[in-house]
Amino acid sequence: MTKPESTKVPRKAFVITPIGSPESATRRTTDGLLQAVIKPVLGRLELDVCAAHEIAEPGSITHQVILHLLHDDVVIANLTGLNPNVMYELAVRHAARLPVVIIAEMGTLLPFDIADERTVFFVNDMAGVEEFKPRFEEAVSAAIQGSEVTNPIYRVITANIVREVNATGETERFILDRLELVDERLVALMRAHQGSQIGSDRQGVALHHLRLHGSAGDIDRFMLELRDGKFGGEVAQFQRYGTEDVAANIRARGILDLSKLLDAARHYGIETKIQFIQLGDGSDAV
Repeated sequence: MTKPESTKVPRKAFVITPIGSPESATRRTTDGLLQAVIKPVLGRLELDVCAAHEIAEPGSITHQVILHLLHDDVVIANLTGLNPNVMYELAVRHAARLPVVIIAEMGTLLPFDIADERTVFFVNDMAGVEEFKPRFEEAVSAAIQGSEVTNPIYRVITANIVREVNATGETERFILDRLELVDERLVALMRAHQGSQIGSDRQGVALHHLRLHGSAGDIDRFMLELRDGKFGGEVAQFQRYGTEDVAANIRARGILDLSKLLDAARHYGIETKIQFIQLGDGSDAV
């Protein structure tokens, strides 16, 4: 007696990624990541995988890409290089409010409007592949099992709905106005961190107070990179509490690249919390 064929419809995953010409370094990196990590991991999760440059069906590629973005169960967005097509396709997926997993090569400076989105960073070497696999699988599993999807577009829509529904009195309007002001100042601060404003034209010092949480070994490796000046500035004080809870005061002369610093902390699995930033003229940025 033959076994009945399964009628289960396979879940689909679509990969948006920089492609490049067939012989380019970008294509080599993209295809290597697909074959070594993305397809094996998603295969274990019983997801059919397709990338835009692998679409073989006749017709408009743009039309088919949009259909994947609007209907597939999960989208993997590789933001390495901040390719304009990838950013556009990510925006389409965000507008549809469907699950997406953002990945990027270590060192990618994400635009401020998506910098706080959860991103799985990878190192582009053989050891990096093995380190990336479990973290990528965990992120995909969380995305497809999550009950609520949030992203910058949806948060703005929600905030406007809250304002329209709840701002019926002066007290509510005042609170919402203050929250928007805080949000605008945070955005301005993130823009400054990604540029070259802090410490460059003030000829002063920015004192960044950070709180770190992680294993002693990971924190030691992270602090070694910090002390070597990989992120700019210099360490004025470093104080450890216990074996896993570490506090550090970082004094930056010139530019301290907080985006790279936070990316490295995520790579080592270290939780970071910026408590405040004091600029050299005595004013507080946060």
